Amino acid sequence: MAINNDVTIRTTSVTGAREIKASAHYAYILNGATLDGSKFSIAELVLEGQCLVKDDATGKYEKYADGTGNTGPAILLGANAITPAAVAGLHANTKLAVVVSGTAFELGNAALKALPIAAAAAKPAVLIGGGAINNAAANGAHASTVLTITINGKAYTATNAVLAALAADSTDAVIAAALSTAANADGTTVADVAELTLLGSIIHISTRKAGADQTIAIAGTWGAAGDEALFEGIFGIAFPATAAGAASAAETIATAISSLAVASGLTVADLAMVYVDAAGKLRIVTKDFGTAQTIAITGTWGAVGDEATVEGILGVALPASSVGTGVFPVGKSNPVILDESVKFVVDDLGANPDITVGQCIVHGAVYTGMCIGLTSTFKAALAGAVRFV
Repeated sequence: MAINNDVTIRTTSVTGAREIKASAHYAYILNGATLDGSKFSIAELVLEGQCLVKDDATGKYEKYADGTGNTGPAILLGANAITPAAVAGLHANTKLAVVVSGTAFELGNAALKALPIAAAAAKPAVLIGGGAINNAAANGAHASTVLTITINGKAYTATNAVLAALAADSTDAVIAAALSTAANADGTTVADVAELTLLGSIIHISTRKAGADQTIAIAGTWGAAGDEALFEGIFGIAFPATAAGAASAAETIATAISSLAVASGLTVADLAMVYVDAAGKLRIVTKDFGTAQTIAITGTWGAVGDEATVEGILGVALPASSVGTGVFPVGKSNPVILDESVKFVVDDLGANPDITVGQCIVHGAVYTGMCIGLTSTFKAALAGAVRFV
């Protein structure tokens, strides 16, 4: 008779209590909760603090994950308007880090000291004709000749019919109107977004708004040789012509943040929009949506007072952060937080069985940093029941 001496030592790893509860007052889900084994990794150890949600169809619980519907970006908004100030006195070790969705971009000491030190007013885009209007007949222009005025990326067309109606006896005002009444397909005109004036028979076009984002461009589509020279003479403008607005000091600061880059060439602008809002406040918004989107600004301060100086310039209390929003998943309900670590033990077929756990918090206070899978949407779903500390 053979004797089998099995001396194999088998061990099972376990984890100690994490103690996620932040108060002595809490309540558990009644009658426990059944974890859906098929929704977890084989033999997975599920740690205390795991956020769970019930599937309405099966009645079983699984790990919580935000839905994919109406999610939102991370938005960091300064509390006060950007206030440019002298920064030459900053310590050599003072610098900023802007972290967008896990990628850190550094605004080093030299870049900080290069920021504008005085407030400057933003200016509109202004396009000025190079010569006086020439009152010439345009009825001989080709039927496909048109002028396109593009303001802030939106195209307005002076049609062939409008151009051909210009005659040798047309007044300067009539000729200027051919440009100011150029229209977009939605019915808006140049006059809706820009001022067109005549100074000594020279055309001036100025955007109604100011800032680096303001642009004007005029170009022609020429159906026949000679049409370009004809209309350059009539309007006193050499085509194509362009103009751009000037940035304010605040916009220049926003641009400096937007252009920060890492070694790969990736910039903040690739991941987020950085701009100055109507109130003059710094605003950073991630281009992608969802709770995986994050923004943070932190500082390294080489000397006392540097933090207050930089906070005053940016209008942001540092460190500052923001997290994108998600939506509660469709077909799920009853969010809870696991208050015990449990491990799936596979069955004879090598699959996780469904297991029942008793300690799932539905009321009380928990430490945010101890939770797993916690998102702003999950927090909102438990508002009034669980307090996150």
